[in-house]
Amino acid sequence: LQDQVVSVPAMLKMFDQLGTPEALKSKQAFPEAGDHVLTSYITTDNYDEVTAATLDFLSNVVLKK
Repeated sequence: LQDQVVSVPAMLKMFDQLGTPEALKSKQAFPEAGDHVLTSYITTDNYDEVTAATLDFLSNVVLKK
């Protein structure tokens, strides 16, 4: 499902252009989020899924570096 505010192809292109080391980057889709504001209980019922994935990334990638 294409978000009506942001372009997924543009985000993927930008992701590849980031200067961040590959080991510190992660692409993850949240197709059930329903909105580009992924971590707001106001715009999505999947707030907990996104929050858990974010905390997992921080704990297992960012803080382990």
